[in-house]
Amino acid sequence: MFVKSEKTYSFEQVCRALVKRDSPLIEARSVGKLDCMGTTVNVSDFCLKEFEREPSYARAMVQDGKVKCQMATRVIMGYQCASGDGLCDDKEIGCYKLREKFASNLFLTHASLLKEGEGKKLNCYFSAQKSEDVLKLRSQDL
Repeated sequence: MFVKSEKTYSFEQVCRALVKRDSPLIEARSVGKLDCMGTTVNVSDFCLKEFEREPSYARAMVQDGKVKCQMATRVIMGYQCASGDGLCDDKEIGCYKLREKFASNLFLTHASLLKEGEGKKLNCYFSAQKSEDVLKLRSQDL
């Protein structure tokens, strides 16, 4: 992931925005969830709302006692397929499922499913620009 910038928020700000009340006791439950005094919330819901019109918004995460909303110009992912996870049944669907967690507002510009030894590897490339726009820019350079 190529992080362009990030905006940091306190747990209190995120909980107040998502549960509409002050939460004196807040705990990080995972890299993507907070417990706002008994109500578990996804921090990605907060960042998506804050950056719904930001084309480079990529993901949200809990780190170092803060919520970080990250922007990126591109995200390149390789995912080692596991049996039964459903991500590698169809390359586009698998990439769109990964997009929800790692590249929210970015466009899928490439998806491939490669055989690797006994297994498979899903490759997903996301960009802040649509693939048609990237191709236009490249053709203008020629």
